[in-house]
Amino acid sequence: MAPRGNKRKSRESNSSATQKFSTFYSKNSNNNDLLEGASSVFSIASWKWNSPRFLLGGTLLLILATFIEVPSPSSLFGSTITSSSSVSKNSQGIVGDALPHVTKDGKYHGAYPNSLLTLFYPFTLLRDVVLDQPVNRTDIPFFWHVHVSDEVAVKKALRKCYGADLIELDTVADISKAKNLNLISTLSNEGRLGSRTSEGGNQLYYNEQIGRPLVITSPHIREVSDLFSQDYYGRVFSFYRHPIDYNVHPELKKKLPPEAGTNNFLVRFLSNVHLDELGYKELGIAKQVIRQVTVSGTRDNMAESLLRMGQYFGWVPLGGLGTEESQESDAEIAQSCIQDTIQISPEERYADHNSPEWQVFYHRNQLDCQLYEVARSTWRAQIQTVIPLTLQVDRKCKVQAEKKEKDRDPLFKEMCQGYFNDEREVI
Repeated sequence: MAPRGNKRKSRESNSSATQKFSTFYSKNSNNNDLLEGASSVFSIASWKWNSPRFLLGGTLLLILATFIEVPSPSSLFGSTITSSSSVSKNSQGIVGDALPHVTKDGKYHGAYPNSLLTLFYPFTLLRDVVLDQPVNRTDIPFFWHVHVSDEVAVKKALRKCYGADLIELDTVADISKAKNLNLISTLSNEGRLGSRTSEGGNQLYYNEQIGRPLVITSPHIREVSDLFSQDYYGRVFSFYRHPIDYNVHPELKKKLPPEAGTNNFLVRFLSNVHLDELGYKELGIAKQVIRQVTVSGTRDNMAESLLRMGQYFGWVPLGGLGTEESQESDAEIAQSCIQDTIQISPEERYADHNSPEWQVFYHRNQLDCQLYEVARSTWRAQIQTVIPLTLQVDRKCKVQAEKKEKDRDPLFKEMCQGYFNDEREVI
């Protein structure tokens, strides 16, 4: 026998359900008489479930249900919900009346569910930093630089320490030309996505590492994201500092009209709202970009951030071997080179955060200040989640090796071939 306290809770719960049932139909039913009857019958559920009264009440409820007009989803939630029978395709190749417009030119494609494609596009063509591990061979590294000093320092380190092949798209015109030329597919066909073999070409680098990588660089994140596709997703890395310390790229300043003022630069760029009032929606889009699709770095930890980024992408430094045994020595080579490069880079510009000017600035840039704190917390969280590519591959392939051959993901067949053939220990 159940304790009396449990019976009391059950009756209270059923009473609450009765109230919700009544409220729902009072708003959406045109038959108040039937409503009252249904509500009273529904309260029968508070009786003992195995009693004759319960069975009688249940039968009566089923009878009444046939006379009650239940409102359709479209009447409750508006006309945005359409049945599959209403889906059609127009002359522009747009599918569906209420669905996101997925067009032949690739608009609104990506890894997000349909309900979010139109909200986050073109960021839907960027990989999730954590969930989409390991980094795929066809993923394209994209260095998004807002700050001029960060641009100079990082580009120099990428060239000097990793021998990176930089594709610099500094203007919107450059990006437009790249799109017309189908740049990414062309570079892939030319074999310019980086080298998978050692300098002598004698052996493959360990666990998908890559030498002399191709990296796209630009201050225009939205326009460059539109260059990527479901065949070649982008992977973003960027550096953040407090907005009052920014030295915004000249090309970005051209995008905001003078009447927009100098408030909340980053939120405006990421949400693509240049003039209108900003709100939580725009801030949410900007936060999503930083937390989900950006390997985040900070200016005060630039050397550590760059090393983490290089290991995440699996870049073998110049002078490194890229073998399983050389992982530690390769990291030391990269770290030494990055620190030497950063030391001679332009120094950071600071402002007095205790001044009256700061109070005015903060009042006008609260959203950007919040975004900076998100970037800082993301950097700390990625200490654990942004791991070296060699470890990403090791974990993924060990999971695949545990499965039967027919159940293995074909996407990782080539990547994990060594794990299927040898006697590696599966943890």
